[in-house]
Amino acid sequence: MIHCVLVLMSLTSLLTAYNNHLFQNLEFKYKYDDIMSDDNYSRNPAIFNVGVTQDYNFNTFYNGLIQNNYKRKFDPSMVRSYGASFFSYKILDRKSTLATSVVIDWSKHYSEFASLEKNFYDHYFSFADSTTGNTTYYGPRLWVLYQRKLTDKFISAFQIEYGIERGLKDVYTECMTIYRNVDVKSGLAYHSPDGSFVSGVYGRIFDRQGKYEAVEDLLDAINFTYIGYHVYRPESPRSSNNKSDRLTGYESGLYFSKNNFVISGLRLRSSILGGATESTIKTGSSSQPVRVGYWVRKAVNLENRLTYSINVIRSEFGIIYNINNTSDWAKHGHFEVNLLDYNATTNELGIDLKMMPLRFIMIKIAYLSSSSDVDYDEYIADFTFNEKLSSNQLFFNGNIKLNSISNLYIGYENSVCEPYFYWDTPEFKKTNIYLAWDRLFVFGRIGIRINAGEWNPSNSGKDIEYFGFNLSLSK
Repeated sequence: MIHCVLVLMSLTSLLTAYNNHLFQNLEFKYKYDDIMSDDNYSRNPAIFNVGVTQDYNFNTFYNGLIQNNYKRKFDPSMVRSYGASFFSYKILDRKSTLATSVVIDWSKHYSEFASLEKNFYDHYFSFADSTTGNTTYYGPRLWVLYQRKLTDKFISAFQIEYGIERGLKDVYTECMTIYRNVDVKSGLAYHSPDGSFVSGVYGRIFDRQGKYEAVEDLLDAINFTYIGYHVYRPESPRSSNNKSDRLTGYESGLYFSKNNFVISGLRLRSSILGGATESTIKTGSSSQPVRVGYWVRKAVNLENRLTYSINVIRSEFGIIYNINNTSDWAKHGHFEVNLLDYNATTNELGIDLKMMPLRFIMIKIAYLSSSSDVDYDEYIADFTFNEKLSSNQLFFNGNIKLNSISNLYIGYENSVCEPYFYWDTPEFKKTNIYLAWDRLFVFGRIGIRINAGEWNPSNSGKDIEYFGFNLSLSK
């Protein structure tokens, strides 16, 4: 848990206070080094870092670049980002543990046409104008977790995230955005004395408030509100146009882990999650906003992983099966009329192998295949997307112990996926590689990580390229 690469990915998945989603950690499931830990699977703060017996700190500085040579209409041509995170884990006494993290992010979207949203395609009711410009986003996030042992077997925990992000577009309408998010979790977990059995339950509530203000300059720029992906309504001319959306939601989950399940060496981990969000969207003037939409989303997720360890040859074989169902609908702000419906069921099946051919080398190989039945209907535009989409992913990771104080990490991912209609391509081929190194010094462990990759659409010679660099210190 203390190695720089593993901790970095864990923190990245936890700290998402700018944008609340159901099941926050799903998108990080099979990335890089993680064939998942108990706290990744459970999302339960009462299971976070259980078994860690010493205090530690982890600090990282990172930057990234995404070059959209192939892009959708409202995507920026390039995104450049910088950030720093500071994490501390402290055992207060025999029964209490406190973990805290502060993250500061800065990112800039270059040459972004029309969109006044950070992620236009993530929202059914998006705000846009008629200009092309650069938008800068920045802000801090705070994450705090407190664990308390009720008995030797039961642990309770409370976790809170708070984040504020501001954005400014550098051309008229000079749209200013601000998001304020609060995300709270509470959990209870049972741990057997020998650690062979873990079970827990948690609940989560979150609240996000987003506000946008676009100033018009002599009516040269016009504001629009998109309803779905194909219909928009022009906002009435005025000195400024505003959008606000308030999203609230809940999530709950159960987790179960058992070593030596049925036979020696067999381990079963299973979790079930459920939740819902609702959002009210208003646009117009700040004094007389008009409700343009109401959006509800529900989701259920079941994850299972069965592993068999063969200690004689230092290997572990795993089978993964996950199923997710997500549905949502949106209706008009004034009338009880549905504007769109969406339902998707995704089944994932995977296998992985972890082995140590030599005592100083660990290799992980995983293959994941998924299939999604997607039904999306917009009624105003008379648009339907009813498709069965597939994805196949192959992962390789290697950890090499160079000596007693230094490690090398390498990884490769190759995948093919069929995206949603708003990508305007039948297929993407994705490739990602990374190289990381860490070394123990007197003052702590320093780590460096470089990763790069690209997305290649099947119907274009252009691609999407990205590059990332991380520098970390843990002690």
